Amino acid sequence: MRFFLREQKARVGLPEVARLEVEQHLRSDIKEAVKSLRTAHGCLLRLFGRMRELSVPTDDAIEAVIAKVFTELGVEVLGVPLWLSSAHSSFLKTIRKVPPSDRRRSSKTGYSGPTV
Repeated sequence: MRFFLREQKARVGLPEVARLEVEQHLRSDIKEAVKSLRTAHGCLLRLFGRMRELSVPTDDAIEAVIAKVFTELGVEVLGVPLWLSSAHSSFLKTIRKVPPSDRRRSSKTGYSGPTV
């Protein structure tokens, strides 16, 4: 898809509310993975007594990766500002627990966030 968009010199409109939500979900997923790794490493360390130190990304490194998600797509991304109407719509989705605002239901609809 990115190849096609680049070849067509396409531009992609990205609503700010969608960008913010994707970034927050990505941040949450990464931090949950780090927490899971630390927990698993702690269990193994108790069993084996000695192990190499676990290396996980710092908060700054996580934020740097998140900052690059949309800038390194290879196509021009046009930001669509957050307007009251789009905020209202997103808020209603959150209240109604409609994907992508509600991740518990997102897997049932096939939504899995952006592919980068």
